[in-house]
Amino acid sequence: MKYKKMTVVIEKIVNGGNGLARTADGVIFIPYSLTGEKIIVNIIKKKKDYSFGEIESILEPSPWRIAPPCKYYYSCGGCQLQHAKYSKQLDIKYEIAKELFGGICQNIHYPIASEKEFNYRNKVIFRSENQRVGLLKEKSHQVVDIESCMIADKKINYCYGFLREKLKESSNEITVRVSDQSQLQINLDRSINIDRIAVNEIDSLYINGYLEKGWKYISNKGFGIDIPLFPDSFFQVNYDVTVKMKNILQTKVKGNVLLDAYCGVGIFSFLLKDNFNKTIGVDISKQNIKNANIIKKKNSIENSEFYTAKVRNMLDQFEKADCIILDPPRKGLSEKVKERLIETKNDNVIYISCFASTLKRDLMELSQSYTVEELFIMDMFPQTYHFENIAFLKGIK
Repeated sequence: MKYKKMTVVIEKIVNGGNGLARTADGVIFIPYSLTGEKIIVNIIKKKKDYSFGEIESILEPSPWRIAPPCKYYYSCGGCQLQHAKYSKQLDIKYEIAKELFGGICQNIHYPIASEKEFNYRNKVIFRSENQRVGLLKEKSHQVVDIESCMIADKKINYCYGFLREKLKESSNEITVRVSDQSQLQINLDRSINIDRIAVNEIDSLYINGYLEKGWKYISNKGFGIDIPLFPDSFFQVNYDVTVKMKNILQTKVKGNVLLDAYCGVGIFSFLLKDNFNKTIGVDISKQNIKNANIIKKKNSIENSEFYTAKVRNMLDQFEKADCIILDPPRKGLSEKVKERLIETKNDNVIYISCFASTLKRDLMELSQSYTVEELFIMDMFPQTYHFENIAFLKGIK
């Protein structure tokens, strides 16, 4: 079905990175637009109360608009805001955060910027299929053929460059990670023929999760502790912004017992070990807890404990903790966890999330027993609409 084209003015940018325009026919969401721009838009999909459009031409561009530096920007799904100056990207994220959380929190801090606008990602997953090697198109399983990624660390691009032709030989998935010590780790779904020179560039090579060559892990050492990174270890993708997160947390909380819920490999437990007499980490993944204990032993840390369990099965620990850190997966907190938090009304709860919509849902439900005293916006993901949130909650007695 062919829909009409319209001339519209962008009112604002909403969560997800699309511009919003209002018309007599309803709201239109338009990617790659900026607030205040007057554009001619083609309607490509129509729902009952809203539509999706694409820009045909820009009649009055924003002064903040720039030419995207990446030649794959409009085909690859990795970035959504490269058409805006970086300072404007921060403004956009601040406005989105205020719209989402303004009714819950009165103290929303302006986004804390990344030192690097590009080449900040320390981990990237590339895919190969039908002679194409690169990243997935947005909301698709189609591989976009790319030579390099502008938001990936330069060493990741270097590694990807010498493996790219070999990856074309079969369908594959390759995870490339670099540590803050410039150590390189690769995990391939399937084995490929890698020449000897290329192999010598790789510090840790895994095939389908099994060590093929080199070290079992690479190491991060920029946080005051030695953190081994295995292929399945979770770590924030932007080292610089993670340091800034650490600095905020270390100045905000201290006490006797910290409960680190959804702890992963225990990063927050370790970063806050000197602020508490005891830290307790809980995660459902046996491998995460195994890796956390490896880090604990490697650094001779004595005041941290880790348990493999569902957070809802450790609810008895909630009342004992002076501070609780919640860093759940994107789906957010379970109903049982929220119910228990509402009962206990802990003095200090820190909710960390990169998924704003579920964070908003959970904070609204918790607001019957907590005030959200501060919300920090961390620009962990420049050039994209995503941002990390640190919400500080206090129980209402």
